[in-house]
Amino acid sequence: MVDKDMSEINALNDVFPESDALLCWYHAVVRWLMKSDSGVSRPQHSSIRKEIIDYFKKMKACPMWQKKILKEFSHYKELCNYFQRYWEPIRHRWADYGRCYNHDNSETNNLIER
Repeated sequence: MVDKDMSEINALNDVFPESDALLCWYHAVVRWLMKSDSGVSRPQHSSIRKEIIDYFKKMKACPMWQKKILKEFSHYKELCNYFQRYWEPIRHRWADYGRCYNHDNSETNNLIER
């Protein structure tokens, strides 16, 4: 499991071509939220960041792609654009609806870092 570092993913794919490197969605989402271009990086936006993290949890657990979930967050234009550009194309690496098999609820490496 990696933190969406494409050079690391490409190296793993070269060595293990039959495997898919899974993404630690938590690290990638939190990293984006803390960047200034996310629009919600300031301390006063902590409740919005929590709402967005909860949204990604919901998306991750969704067994099928549902546009209605994206509509729920249409008021966050930057988030929707970010999701559609950077996350939807690689759904097989992080979302239940994109995976062909169960990964035993393996979704983040955050648990081993605590």
